[in-house]
Amino acid sequence: MDRVTVCRSPPGLSVLRANDKRVLGYTGPSPVNAAPVKRSDPAPAVLPDVDALARLIDSLGQPGFGPALLEAFGPLLRCQHLSGFVFADTLQPRQILAQSLGGQDLAAQAGREYRAAALYLDDPNTRLVSAGDARDDQVLLLRLRASDAGARHFAQALYQRHGLADRVSVLAIADARWFVLSFYRDIAFGEFDERTLQLLRANGRLLVALMKRHLQGLPAVTDPPAPGQRPAPAMFEALLERVAPSLSERERQACARALRGTTNAGIALDLGIQVSTVATLRRRAFAKAGISSLNELFAMCLAAPANGPPGAPAAPPPAPD
Repeated sequence: MDRVTVCRSPPGLSVLRANDKRVLGYTGPSPVNAAPVKRSDPAPAVLPDVDALARLIDSLGQPGFGPALLEAFGPLLRCQHLSGFVFADTLQPRQILAQSLGGQDLAAQAGREYRAAALYLDDPNTRLVSAGDARDDQVLLLRLRASDAGARHFAQALYQRHGLADRVSVLAIADARWFVLSFYRDIAFGEFDERTLQLLRANGRLLVALMKRHLQGLPAVTDPPAPGQRPAPAMFEALLERVAPSLSERERQACARALRGTTNAGIALDLGIQVSTVATLRRRAFAKAGISSLNELFAMCLAAPANGPPGAPAAPPPAPD
């Protein structure tokens, strides 16, 4: 029987035991519940259409995978959009899937906004990914509704703008990297009901197996995001001023660009300084913040409150079970 392993829980995240039948839900002041999909879960009462599933398998590793995936699972889950992201070493997401029904561009457009405006910093999915090290055979489901109090900022920026009511995400690890596959419902179709959530839960391992095989045919997630898709340095600088107010202006500038995925050479060129100076600034900033890596700095940013004055502390982690 599988269990979720999270090495450290960031604010608002907790782990459910393997025998807990709930699908994850974000409820604002209450924790985000991370529920594992178990091998012992009952077989789904309904599977995707056989012909649609065959076309989906044929599309693995191909550009047609997204449309085939929505064709197969859209009717089953009564969802109108799906998206897929893979997280690079810096925990910045790279979109690999974006599909909407009826020829809409909503999923792709929302994905661009998600990255360009750094909305992933407020996304419970990213906070769960930053929390630690699940095994390759573990599958998590995380639900986020527009009505959830804890999703207020995220919902205003993404859900309300695009008329979305609900999202359920499947999270797993492939080749030491997290990936997230999310299914969305429009407001007109309402929130996912319990039966649909159980169908998704029962199909969780099938979805993960398909995603892992699809990812094998894609380029490795090592390339930095395109400049037009990255948040501006000023956004990260403002965030760093809150989470690490002791940093000097130059240290914030260097670290903000590093968080964007810019190399030391690129930072030096942008700031008009030597590469060795960039390394010194980053090293000095890490020492002031009490950390030793860029990943730890990114985790600090993820744990920061969405709004607050400089130096505002992150919420304390939940008490252990």
